Amino acid sequence: MTSSITSAESAINGIANLNPMSAAIAKLYSSGNSLNEFMNQHILALQKSENLTIATTGQILESAKFGFGIGYISSVAIIAVGQLILGNNLLQTGLSTMVGNSLLVLNPIAMTCGAIGAIVYGWSALSTKEQDAILQQIQDGLEIGVELIKSLIQFVIVKIKSLLDSKYLEELKDFIASQAQNFGKTLSDVTRATSDKISETVNKTIEAGKDVAQAVVKVKTSVVDIATEGSDAVSNTISSSLHKVAETANVAKNSISDIIKSNK
Repeated sequence: MTSSITSAESAINGIANLNPMSAAIAKLYSSGNSLNEFMNQHILALQKSENLTIATTGQILESAKFGFGIGYISSVAIIAVGQLILGNNLLQTGLSTMVGNSLLVLNPIAMTCGAIGAIVYGWSALSTKEQDAILQQIQDGLEIGVELIKSLIQFVIVKIKSLLDSKYLEELKDFIASQAQNFGKTLSDVTRATSDKISETVNKTIEAGKDVAQAVVKVKTSVVDIATEGSDAVSNTISSSLHKVAETANVAKNSISDIIKSNK
């Protein structure tokens, strides 16, 4: 019995060492020679987290590992699907630790939670053609069947929704946003949800408003320094800043209106 188990594990290890998708994930996570051992430790680290969303992500990967009979390859497949949805072209580049000329600072826990989140919120947003393209890449890259990949995807979506309430599911969006930006995408690019597009537009407006407000404060605190220029100079500067705030708000209003119209 022992030799049989050893043979099975050796077979799985052999497949993983040969297929390009496992090699890409191994490099992405800097896992060293043993992706199997890394995934075991990674899942354990996720599960030990005090953050419920992170811990549940680890639970999902562990359940998939033992439930689908292909060991850590299930984790690799799940992460790979999520990374592709996020915009990481794993097979095209071998590994995506570079965006343009910038080196990415990669956090394994954030990468995995972002990948899981991308599946939960992004898979159903894809067209059938886009889904098929990802399934084909995973099939070619990991040398496993399409139906198995589909089952893994559905397992992640159903399982995590049964374990987390809406509050913690929303937290996955933070991970999606932080990881998607590594590949020039936003949260709404992944989820394609109108609410997320509006939220991003509002947040940009708030940030722009903060910048202008800070400029106004600087003007006010330096009134003494420019008093010799006369009160009109101060008044004009503040008036100009406030005009920018109104202008930014108006742009945001029009952007939100366009988003709503495009989804009707």
